[in-house]
Amino acid sequence: MAKRGFIWLAVTAPASGTDALTIVPVIEHFFNDYGFEPMIVLDGVNSREMYVMTSLVYDREVAGRDEQVRKCFEPLAAELRTMGYYQYRWPKALYVENALPERNDDYASVFAKLQSSLLVQDGGNN
Repeated sequence: MAKRGFIWLAVTAPASGTDALTIVPVIEHFFNDYGFEPMIVLDGVNSREMYVMTSLVYDREVAGRDEQVRKCFEPLAAELRTMGYYQYRWPKALYVENALPERNDDYASVFAKLQSSLLVQDGGNN
């Protein structure tokens, strides 16, 4: 039984024909450059938002194919981010370095602000 690979890219975008016509050619360009057949789904989530999903389906038994997938996926995702289209899910099999800004854990600051705004000041009569 052959080993199959399946990696998908899913971005969120405004539900407009302009955005669809902007995103689809970029996906097609990357897929064609790396020897993959583009499979693209435009899913209208609501009247204002759509998901644009595409899958890289390939034979993992072909030498070098996993690396070829990574070489296609990472620059495609980066290009879409520079265009303002961000992934709403990341494939678990791939870690895309620098895909998001560095995390800023400001839990303590947020908690302190919430606490101070929710506490009722009663003049010391608890």
